[in-house]
Amino acid sequence: MNTSFIASIHGIEMDSPQILLSKYELKVNNDPNWIEEFYIDEVKRIVGLAQYENSINWKTYLYTELDIQEKFNGKQILAYLLKISKHLPNALWLIKDNSVRFQTGHLKFIDGIFLTVDSNVINGLYSNCFGEKDSVVFTQAELELASNFFDFFFELTYDDSENVKLESTHAEVNRVNRAYYFLDLARTNYDIGTKVSMYCSAFECLFSVATAELKHRLSETVANFIGNTPEEKRIIYDQMKSIYDLRSSVTHGSGINKKLITNDATKLKEIGRNCDTILRKCFFKISTSQEIYDMYLRNSNEEIGEFFTNLIFR
Repeated sequence: MNTSFIASIHGIEMDSPQILLSKYELKVNNDPNWIEEFYIDEVKRIVGLAQYENSINWKTYLYTELDIQEKFNGKQILAYLLKISKHLPNALWLIKDNSVRFQTGHLKFIDGIFLTVDSNVINGLYSNCFGEKDSVVFTQAELELASNFFDFFFELTYDDSENVKLESTHAEVNRVNRAYYFLDLARTNYDIGTKVSMYCSAFECLFSVATAELKHRLSETVANFIGNTPEEKRIIYDQMKSIYDLRSSVTHGSGINKKLITNDATKLKEIGRNCDTILRKCFFKISTSQEIYDMYLRNSNEEIGEFFTNLIFR
Protein backbone atom coordinates (compact mmCIF):
# COMPACT_ATOMS: atom_id res chain seq x y z
CA MET A 1 0.00 0.00 0.00
CA ASN A 2 1.51 3.32 -1.06
CA THR A 3 1.75 5.53 2.02
CA SER A 4 3.33 8.96 2.49
CA PHE A 5 3.76 11.28 5.46
CA ILE A 6 4.47 15.01 5.69
CA ALA A 7 4.87 17.49 8.54
CA SER A 8 5.90 21.05 7.74
CA ILE A 9 8.69 22.58 9.85
CA HIS A 10 9.04 26.24 10.85
CA GLY A 11 12.11 28.05 12.15
CA ILE A 12 14.82 26.31 10.14
CA GLU A 13 16.83 27.25 7.08
CA MET A 14 19.11 24.66 5.48
CA ASP A 15 21.69 24.93 2.73
CA SER A 16 21.22 21.32 1.57
CA PRO A 17 18.16 19.98 -0.26
CA GLN A 18 17.74 16.90 1.92
CA ILE A 19 19.04 15.06 4.97
CA LEU A 20 18.11 11.51 5.96
CA LEU A 21 17.01 10.47 9.45
CA SER A 22 17.21 6.72 9.85
CA LYS A 23 13.96 5.87 11.63
CA TYR A 24 11.27 5.07 9.06
CA GLU A 25 13.48 6.70 6.40
CA LEU A 26 12.36 10.12 7.61
CA LYS A 27 13.87 12.94 5.58
CA VAL A 28 14.24 16.67 6.18
CA ASN A 29 13.67 18.36 2.84
CA ASN A 30 13.20 21.81 1.32
CA ASP A 31 12.44 20.72 -2.24
CA PRO A 32 9.01 22.19 -3.17
CA ASN A 33 8.39 19.47 -5.78
CA TRP A 34 7.55 16.83 -3.17
CA ILE A 35 5.05 19.20 -1.53
CA GLU A 36 3.24 19.45 -4.85
CA GLU A 37 3.31 15.67 -5.25
CA PHE A 38 1.78 15.16 -1.82
CA TYR A 39 -0.91 17.84 -2.03
CA ILE A 40 -2.81 16.65 -5.05
CA ASP A 41 -6.20 18.30 -5.55
CA GLU A 42 -8.09 15.64 -3.59
CA VAL A 43 -5.71 15.99 -0.63
CA LYS A 44 -6.15 19.78 -0.69
CA ARG A 45 -9.90 19.34 -0.51
CA ILE A 46 -9.57 17.00 2.48
CA VAL A 47 -7.01 18.94 4.60
CA GLY A 48 -7.83 22.45 3.38
CA LEU A 49 -5.85 25.00 1.41
CA ALA A 50 -4.40 26.52 4.61
CA GLN A 51 -2.37 23.38 5.29
CA TYR A 52 -1.05 23.35 1.74
CA GLU A 53 -0.13 27.05 1.90
CA ASN A 54 1.66 26.51 5.23
CA SER A 55 3.82 23.86 3.63
CA ILE A 56 4.63 26.15 0.72
CA ASN A 57 5.41 29.12 2.97
CA TRP A 58 7.41 27.22 5.58
CA LYS A 59 9.38 25.48 2.77
CA THR A 60 11.04 22.83 4.96
CA TYR A 61 9.31 19.65 5.99
CA LEU A 62 9.70 16.11 7.28
CA TYR A 63 8.50 13.37 5.01
CA THR A 64 8.73 9.69 4.27
CA GLU A 65 7.23 7.21 1.83
CA LEU A 66 6.32 3.74 3.03
CA ASP A 67 5.34 0.59 1.18
CA ILE A 68 3.15 -1.30 3.63
CA GLN A 69 1.82 -4.63 2.38
CA GLU A 70 -0.55 -5.67 5.16
CA LYS A 71 -3.57 -3.78 6.50
CA PHE A 72 -2.73 -1.08 9.04
CA ASN A 73 -4.21 1.62 11.22
CA GLY A 74 -3.35 4.94 9.58
CA LYS A 75 -4.13 6.99 12.69
CA GLN A 76 -1.75 4.90 14.81
CA ILE A 77 1.06 5.11 12.26
CA LEU A 78 0.60 8.88 11.93
CA ALA A 79 0.69 9.37 15.72
CA TYR A 80 3.84 7.26 15.92
CA LEU A 81 5.57 9.20 13.13
CA LEU A 82 4.71 12.50 14.82
CA LYS A 83 6.14 11.28 18.14
CA ILE A 84 9.33 10.26 16.37
CA SER A 85 9.46 13.61 14.57
CA LYS A 86 9.48 15.46 17.91
CA HIS A 87 13.09 14.35 18.40
CA LEU A 88 14.27 16.49 15.47
CA PRO A 89 14.17 19.94 17.19
CA ASN A 90 15.98 18.49 20.21
CA ALA A 91 18.58 16.73 18.06
CA LEU A 92 19.19 20.09 16.36
CA TRP A 93 19.34 21.72 19.81
CA LEU A 94 22.40 19.62 20.62
CA ILE A 95 24.12 21.43 17.74
CA LYS A 96 22.85 24.91 18.64
CA ASP A 97 19.87 26.61 20.26
CA ASN A 98 16.81 26.88 18.06
CA SER A 99 13.03 27.18 17.98
CA VAL A 100 12.45 24.66 15.20
CA ARG A 101 8.83 23.61 15.53
CA PHE A 102 5.98 21.81 13.85
CA GLN A 103 2.46 20.89 14.80
CA THR A 104 0.33 19.14 12.17
CA GLY A 105 1.18 16.01 10.21
CA HIS A 106 -0.65 14.23 7.41
CA LEU A 107 -0.58 10.58 6.32
CA LYS A 108 -1.82 9.82 2.81
CA PHE A 109 -2.41 6.29 1.58
CA ILE A 110 -4.10 4.67 -1.38
CA ASP A 111 -5.78 1.28 -0.98
CA GLY A 112 -6.65 0.19 -4.47
CA ILE A 113 -8.49 3.18 -5.92
CA PHE A 114 -9.46 4.79 -2.62
CA LEU A 115 -7.42 7.67 -1.18
CA THR A 116 -7.44 8.34 2.56
CA VAL A 117 -5.78 11.18 4.48
CA ASP A 118 -5.34 11.10 8.26
CA SER A 119 -4.26 14.29 10.06
CA ASN A 120 -3.13 14.84 13.63
CA VAL A 121 -1.55 17.51 15.83
CA ILE A 122 1.26 17.15 18.37
CA ASN A 123 2.84 19.71 20.69
CA GLY A 124 6.05 20.49 18.80
CA LEU A 125 6.04 24.24 19.44
CA TYR A 126 9.58 24.67 20.73
CA SER A 127 11.20 27.98 21.68
CA ASN A 128 14.80 29.08 22.12
CA CYS A 129 16.52 29.79 25.44
CA PHE A 130 14.77 33.18 25.68
CA GLY A 131 11.33 31.67 25.10
CA GLU A 132 11.31 33.28 21.66
CA LYS A 133 10.75 32.05 18.10
CA ASP A 134 13.32 32.69 15.42
CA SER A 135 14.75 31.07 12.30
CA VAL A 136 18.14 29.34 12.46
CA VAL A 137 20.38 28.30 9.58
CA PHE A 138 21.83 24.79 9.66
CA THR A 139 24.56 23.63 7.31
CA GLN A 140 24.59 20.17 5.78
CA ALA A 141 27.38 19.11 8.17
CA GLU A 142 25.33 20.28 11.16
CA LEU A 143 22.24 18.46 9.93
CA GLU A 144 24.20 15.25 9.40
CA LEU A 145 25.59 15.48 12.93
CA ALA A 146 22.10 16.15 14.29
CA SER A 147 20.82 13.00 12.58
CA ASN A 148 23.06 10.95 14.90
CA PHE A 149 21.53 12.64 17.94
CA PHE A 150 18.06 11.99 16.49
CA ASP A 151 18.80 8.26 16.71
CA PHE A 152 20.23 8.73 20.22
CA PHE A 153 17.04 10.35 21.51
CA PHE A 154 14.84 7.80 19.79
CA GLU A 155 16.69 4.84 21.29
CA LEU A 156 16.65 6.60 24.65
CA THR A 157 12.86 6.82 24.76
CA TYR A 158 11.67 3.75 22.85
CA ASP A 159 12.04 0.02 23.20
CA ASP A 160 12.90 -0.46 19.54
CA SER A 161 12.19 -4.20 19.62
CA GLU A 162 8.52 -3.55 20.38
CA ASN A 163 8.14 0.12 19.38
CA VAL A 164 6.94 0.85 22.91
CA LYS A 165 7.48 4.28 24.43
CA LEU A 166 9.36 4.02 27.72
CA GLU A 167 7.81 5.74 30.72
CA SER A 168 10.05 8.69 31.56
CA THR A 169 9.66 8.99 35.32
CA HIS A 170 9.74 5.34 36.47
CA ALA A 171 12.63 4.31 38.73
CA GLU A 172 13.66 1.58 36.29
CA VAL A 173 14.24 4.13 33.52
CA ASN A 174 17.78 5.50 33.37
CA ARG A 175 18.64 9.07 34.40
CA VAL A 176 19.27 10.31 30.85
CA ASN A 177 15.77 9.29 29.78
CA ARG A 178 14.26 11.17 32.71
CA ALA A 179 16.42 14.21 32.05
CA TYR A 180 15.35 14.22 28.41
CA TYR A 181 11.71 14.26 29.51
CA PHE A 182 12.28 17.53 31.40
CA LEU A 183 14.43 18.93 28.59
CA ASP A 184 11.59 18.42 26.13
CA LEU A 185 9.05 20.00 28.50
CA ALA A 186 11.33 22.99 29.03
CA ARG A 187 11.86 23.60 25.33
CA THR A 188 8.11 23.79 24.66
CA ASN A 189 7.70 26.44 27.39
CA TYR A 190 7.89 30.14 26.53
CA ASP A 191 8.51 31.50 30.06
CA ILE A 192 12.24 31.77 30.90
CA GLY A 193 11.75 31.20 34.64
CA THR A 194 9.67 28.06 34.08
CA LYS A 195 12.06 26.86 31.39
CA VAL A 196 15.03 27.21 33.76
CA SER A 197 13.12 25.39 36.50
CA MET A 198 12.49 22.42 34.22
CA TYR A 199 16.10 22.46 33.06
CA CYS A 200 17.12 22.26 36.74
CA SER A 201 15.00 19.12 37.06
CA ALA A 202 16.96 17.70 34.13
CA PHE A 203 20.25 18.60 35.86
CA GLU A 204 19.07 16.81 38.99
CA CYS A 205 18.12 13.70 37.03
CA LEU A 206 21.61 13.57 35.57
CA PHE A 207 23.78 14.63 38.51
CA SER A 208 22.02 14.57 41.87
CA VAL A 209 23.13 11.79 44.22
CA ALA A 210 22.29 13.53 47.55
CA THR A 211 19.69 16.02 48.75
CA ALA A 212 21.89 17.93 51.22
CA GLU A 213 23.46 21.16 49.94
CA LEU A 214 21.86 20.51 46.56
CA LYS A 215 22.76 23.84 44.94
CA HIS A 216 26.44 23.63 45.89
CA ARG A 217 26.87 19.93 45.19
CA LEU A 218 25.15 19.99 41.85
CA SER A 219 26.88 23.18 40.73
CA GLU A 220 30.23 21.65 41.63
CA THR A 221 29.45 18.38 39.86
CA VAL A 222 28.33 20.06 36.64
CA ALA A 223 31.38 22.34 36.66
CA ASN A 224 33.70 19.36 37.01
CA PHE A 225 31.78 17.36 34.42
CA ILE A 226 32.07 19.83 31.51
CA GLY A 227 34.77 22.27 32.67
CA ASN A 228 38.32 21.77 31.37
CA THR A 229 40.32 24.30 33.40
CA PRO A 230 40.01 25.65 36.96
CA GLU A 231 38.96 29.02 35.55
CA GLU A 232 36.27 27.50 33.34
CA LYS A 233 34.99 25.33 36.18
CA ARG A 234 34.65 28.37 38.44
CA ILE A 235 32.64 30.24 35.81
CA ILE A 236 30.28 27.27 35.34
CA TYR A 237 29.99 26.85 39.12
CA ASP A 238 28.95 30.48 39.58
CA GLN A 239 26.53 30.31 36.64
CA MET A 240 24.89 27.19 38.06
CA LYS A 241 24.39 28.89 41.44
CA SER A 242 22.64 31.81 39.71
CA ILE A 243 20.53 29.33 37.77
CA TYR A 244 19.45 27.63 41.00
CA ASP A 245 18.73 30.95 42.68
CA LEU A 246 16.33 31.72 39.81
CA ARG A 247 14.79 28.26 40.05
CA SER A 248 14.19 28.75 43.80
CA SER A 249 12.51 32.11 43.28
CA VAL A 250 10.17 30.60 40.67
CA THR A 251 9.24 27.40 42.49
CA HIS A 252 9.25 28.55 46.14
CA GLY A 253 6.76 31.38 45.88
CA SER A 254 8.77 34.61 45.94
CA GLY A 255 8.75 35.20 42.20
CA ILE A 256 11.52 36.56 39.97
CA ASN A 257 13.49 39.42 41.47
CA LYS A 258 12.77 42.78 39.88
CA LYS A 259 16.46 43.42 39.14
CA LEU A 260 16.45 40.44 36.75
CA ILE A 261 13.70 41.88 34.56
CA THR A 262 14.96 45.46 34.17
CA ASN A 263 16.65 46.64 30.95
CA ASP A 264 14.57 44.32 28.78
CA ALA A 265 15.23 41.41 31.21
CA THR A 266 18.91 41.35 30.23
CA LYS A 267 20.03 39.53 33.38
CA LEU A 268 17.17 37.03 33.22
CA LYS A 269 17.99 36.25 29.59
CA GLU A 270 21.65 35.80 30.49
CA ILE A 271 20.74 33.19 33.09
CA GLY A 272 18.40 31.49 30.61
CA ARG A 273 21.13 31.37 27.96
CA ASN A 274 23.74 30.05 30.42
CA CYS A 275 21.36 27.36 31.65
CA ASP A 276 20.55 26.25 28.10
CA THR A 277 24.22 26.20 27.07
CA ILE A 278 25.39 24.24 30.12
CA LEU A 279 22.69 21.58 29.79
CA ARG A 280 23.46 21.25 26.07
CA LYS A 281 27.14 20.62 26.85
CA CYS A 282 26.16 17.98 29.41
CA PHE A 283 23.87 16.15 27.00
CA PHE A 284 26.45 16.43 24.22
CA LYS A 285 29.15 14.84 26.39
CA ILE A 286 26.87 12.02 27.52
CA SER A 287 25.63 11.27 24.01
CA THR A 288 29.13 11.25 22.48
CA SER A 289 30.87 9.19 25.19
CA GLN A 290 29.93 5.51 25.08
CA GLU A 291 31.63 4.93 28.44
CA ILE A 292 29.61 7.61 30.23
CA TYR A 293 26.36 6.66 28.51
CA ASP A 294 26.84 2.98 29.39
CA MET A 295 27.31 4.04 33.02
CA TYR A 296 23.94 5.79 32.93
CA LEU A 297 22.33 2.78 31.28
CA ARG A 298 23.49 0.56 34.15
CA ASN A 299 21.46 2.94 36.35
CA SER A 300 23.53 2.37 39.51
CA ASN A 301 23.40 5.33 41.90
CA GLU A 302 26.52 4.05 43.66
CA GLU A 303 28.54 3.87 40.44
CA ILE A 304 27.33 7.28 39.26
CA GLY A 305 28.07 8.84 42.65
CA GLU A 306 31.58 7.40 42.66
CA PHE A 307 32.17 8.73 39.13
CA PHE A 308 31.20 12.26 40.17
CA THR A 309 33.33 12.07 43.33
CA ASN A 310 36.36 11.07 41.26
CA LEU A 311 35.82 14.13 39.05
CA ILE A 312 36.61 16.38 42.01
CA PHE A 313 40.09 14.86 42.34
CA ARG A 314 40.84 14.66 38.64
